[in-house]
Amino acid sequence: MINLLKKISASIFFMLICSLYYGQSAKEQLTLANAAELQSKSFLDSVRFENRLGYFIIKVKNKENTYDYIFDTGGYNTVNTKILSKEDIKTKLQVEVGSSNQKKSKMDLVLLPSLQIGSVGFKNVGVFNFDFDEAPLINCFTNGGLIGKGIIKEAIWQIDARKSIIRFTDQINNLSHIKNGKKLKIEWDKTYNPFISIKVNGVKEKFLLDFGYGGFFSLTDKTFGKLNLTPIKNIQGEGSIGANGVVKEKTMISRIDKAEIAGFTFDKIPAYSESSNNHNLLGSELSKYFIITINSRDNELILTPYTENFTIEPLRSFGFDINLKNKKLYVSKLYEKMSAEKEGLNYDDVLISYNGNKLNEETVCEDFFKFKEALRSTEKIQIEVLRNGTLKSFNLIKQDI
Repeated sequence: MINLLKKISASIFFMLICSLYYGQSAKEQLTLANAAELQSKSFLDSVRFENRLGYFIIKVKNKENTYDYIFDTGGYNTVNTKILSKEDIKTKLQVEVGSSNQKKSKMDLVLLPSLQIGSVGFKNVGVFNFDFDEAPLINCFTNGGLIGKGIIKEAIWQIDARKSIIRFTDQINNLSHIKNGKKLKIEWDKTYNPFISIKVNGVKEKFLLDFGYGGFFSLTDKTFGKLNLTPIKNIQGEGSIGANGVVKEKTMISRIDKAEIAGFTFDKIPAYSESSNNHNLLGSELSKYFIITINSRDNELILTPYTENFTIEPLRSFGFDINLKNKKLYVSKLYEKMSAEKEGLNYDDVLISYNGNKLNEETVCEDFFKFKEALRSTEKIQIEVLRNGTLKSFNLIKQDI
């Protein structure tokens, strides 16, 4: 079963805009943004992670405190204001950035003295000071920030989803599960975005390896048209949740007949497409099928399969999605010709209860995850919403997409 959150491009990666601030060139800004110095040698360490609806959440230590961070291969390192206020920051710039959904903002880019993952330290880490105020739902997943490509490029990382462990080292020979894997070349662009080549319906396309996206395949409009795909479902409402908020746009779901990743073949893969997509994305759902090793030293992605056969679960949904604003969960998307739309659910309806469970603004994040689990695990759901001061009730049925 694919959670509703995985059907939106929840990537939180940033792109530096080539402009000048405080005499710094774009190149100098980029160097600072991706700065990180690994403090250990000849090591092998591991940390447990929690898969929260497609996000890999790891514990990161800042000074004496430990926080939840999102492990995001397609993102820059970020840290929130609460953590940064406790640091002695000597290097600070203000830069203009854009998120994956093309909305722009200005923020501080600083050099964090140190942070620690497991027993391994990193110093002089470039981070964006960002609180996700325009995308408060992201704060339900992290109270720290993102561990992004600036840190990820400094070591070799192995994601073992079935054991909920991320192993990391500075020497590939320290890792097991390599011998039976297949390798793909990683091409890093000038911002250290990791790209790989995948054959989709016989056509080779570049995909950003982006674990800030909780799904499997997400396509640009250009690739969608090039492959001559036909939408099997249109979704109206909000588009991708990015660092600077959301945009209103249509999402299309299609099916890729065949995809080949490092020689492994997948059939009938659901793919999502939005006009705001800057890149084709290969997301964290890849970890359902493989132990994933990101060998930044040799520019290789190594995929070690859990099983010989890959089964893509069918898409099923009640036909709506939710987002968070002002401590309230509200309807953010509607799937055309599905239960929610047919029964009369509207955009911006505020969720009051589900199956008799009342929602509480003080525990909105906890309620969000419980509600998502109810959507995943049940075939029928009764919800109450508030619309223009009027309470309305809906009985919805899960359907195939």
